Amino acid sequence: MVWIFFALCFNLSNANEIQSHDEIHRAVKEFAGNVTIQEVDPRLRLEPCSDDLSVRYPFSSETTVEVKCTSEKGWKIFLTISKPSAEPNINPIAEETHTNSTASLELIDAVVTKRVLQKGIPIRASDIEHESFPSNRVKPGHIKSLKYPIGMEPSQTIPKGALLSINMLRPPVMVRKGDVVSIIFERNGLRVTNEGVALENGGLREKIKIQLPDTQKILSATIQSAGVVKIP
Repeated sequence: MVWIFFALCFNLSNANEIQSHDEIHRAVKEFAGNVTIQEVDPRLRLEPCSDDLSVRYPFSSETTVEVKCTSEKGWKIFLTISKPSAEPNINPIAEETHTNSTASLELIDAVVTKRVLQKGIPIRASDIEHESFPSNRVKPGHIKSLKYPIGMEPSQTIPKGALLSINMLRPPVMVRKGDVVSIIFERNGLRVTNEGVALENGGLREKIKIQLPDTQKILSATIQSAGVVKIP
């Protein structure tokens, strides 16, 4: 049974847009790996989450995960998970065939975490290392270069020993909600600058909403550098 905590700003949505249950399952699999996940009740209509979903083990046993939306109209649910049981012993001939098949696969170096990585804290070189995997374990989204993750921020808490993939990371935050930013507008050789207030966090080249203090008008702008945004 899905446990729902209404006390933590959980909301049921009567609108047409609801949180995709498939996205919830994808977030759990990115966090916990190859596990069997309890189905979300199809009658459950959650507000779409504007932030990345956060997943963690709330208890000492790793049989339950907490999936949390940290946006303004946030919610969280608990789902039970189970890891695949070890394959039963089979006859020696079949076992030898399986071993030889695995040994024949090419080994590929991919990046794994050396410790738990917390959401929003930039990754350092000492946080990651190379590990060799059979080629069938390394998918296109997995990261092979040790240089790529450095300076990036986890979009969720990542456990120790996890195989890093691109969708687990995001550019470092250069503008935070509430920051005063410089707004640049350029068109036909004309350049105008103004100041506004960021309404969202964002990294390099990400679009965020900003508000003009004088008119209260809300615009969409692209982050150019720390504290600087540009209106297309």
